[in-house]
Amino acid sequence: MKNLFAKRQFGKFTILAQLIRLDSDSVMEIMGKCIILKATYIQSTDCIEYLALSEMFEPLENDQPIPEYHIQLSTRVPSFGCRPCSDLLPSAKRD
Repeated sequence: MKNLFAKRQFGKFTILAQLIRLDSDSVMEIMGKCIILKATYIQSTDCIEYLALSEMFEPLENDQPIPEYHIQLSTRVPSFGCRPCSDLLPSAKRD
């Protein structure tokens, strides 16, 4: 059995509340692949920020901060992708 906590497979991601209202099946698919540790509703952006453990997230070193991930849903097939938000930045802006 994999120990996500020991491997530090933590990640943060945000889901728009509208997506939960309009496509709850896809959201449930995502949540089925995560252990949610914290969820915070952000009224100003109408979204929910999550802190979770998941096999989708890369293992972290002890001193490494928890990265934010971008969840990409596919409307054509019941699947999704997950990658660090830093991968979405132009290479010049990465640290």
